[in-house]
Amino acid sequence: MKYDPGKAFPHPVLRPDSSDYQGSEFEVDIDLTRVEGSTALQLTADFVMSDPDLLALIEAEQAEYLLVMKCSTTHQRIAYRTREPSISEHVSAGTVSGRVELAPFVVAIQSISEFRAEGWHSDWMAAAPIPLSPGAVLALDWPKEYYVDNAEEADIGSFLVARPSEQVDDGQWQCEVDGKRVEILMSPEDHRRFLALRANAPHSSETVAIWNGLYLPALAHAMYVADASDDALSEWGWYRSLERQLEDARLDPLGTSGADRMRDAQALLRQPFGRMVRLAEEAGT
Repeated sequence: MKYDPGKAFPHPVLRPDSSDYQGSEFEVDIDLTRVEGSTALQLTADFVMSDPDLLALIEAEQAEYLLVMKCSTTHQRIAYRTREPSISEHVSAGTVSGRVELAPFVVAIQSISEFRAEGWHSDWMAAAPIPLSPGAVLALDWPKEYYVDNAEEADIGSFLVARPSEQVDDGQWQCEVDGKRVEILMSPEDHRRFLALRANAPHSSETVAIWNGLYLPALAHAMYVADASDDALSEWGWYRSLERQLEDARLDPLGTSGADRMRDAQALLRQPFGRMVRLAEEAGT
């Protein structure tokens, strides 16, 4: 049911840039906002219909307003139906993420053997009345697009990412923070070895060494850079996610002068050095 201004229907449809109806309008005001202190969303839509014959179908429970929400990232397609001129819905956290399309319609919900509207163009009036099947589109408005950013939900591992780079020598790594994620760059061969090590059991000594030797200093570095940035990096997803992690752990927020970020990085990573010591003791070394 994607909006196509050139789409042909077998019956008149009230829509933008169409002459099917004369002097009537169907407009929908849609708002999708974050719930304060949450990554859930609040969806509202107000339907404004001026054609009396279509309004009469809704009043007679033969048609309904329909708002279709589609999100390819989460593979969600949700239809909100109502005979009231407005919708207010709570969208649970994680339901949608990334690009979201909201498409408004009026659709028939019953078979209508003979329908005609006084506002039809004269070309359609010659064919009146017209039968309609359940699901027939009677009116539609331009779809609205939103971008839902759930960065605050992300854990540490989701924004600390390792990438291969031909510019980095074997045995070394570099850290770049000027993107949507904090990128740890290493040579292609080291990156291959890194992925093989990380594939081991999550509590192996190799994995704990990775947390201490790579993620811990990279995370501390990112926080020190953020503290000195005067919010210049706040537009990036990793910045907001890290702010949320610090808030949940009751640690100094980003931008705090003199904050001990090595201590904070260890706290956010759940004290990886302590885990390494315990594993060494268990191994008898």
